[in-house]
Amino acid sequence: MVTNSNKEVFIMARDVRVAFKLAEDKKELLQQYADSYGITMSALCALIVGQWLHQQENVAKPILNSVTEVVRETVRKELENEESLEVLLRKALETDRK
Repeated sequence: MVTNSNKEVFIMARDVRVAFKLAEDKKELLQQYADSYGITMSALCALIVGQWLHQQENVAKPILNSVTEVVRETVRKELENEESLEVLLRKALETDRK
């Protein structure tokens, strides 16, 4: 999508061919679904891949980012605690030497 002044202009991406291997039974199942929806198997595969990509970007990726941030914060706090403990141990050892 490109914004031009106050208008939104949608630019269609050029379609490309993607080839992949699939077990015969899965191909037959895809064909059955495509037939039941009244679309080609290619269109069904494009729909499936598009939905999966959308889900990754809008559901999985935000969850992963949130979990990553929680892990980072937890690790940071643990490292701070470890550094604090190390400082306390050093002070205790210095006090024992005196």
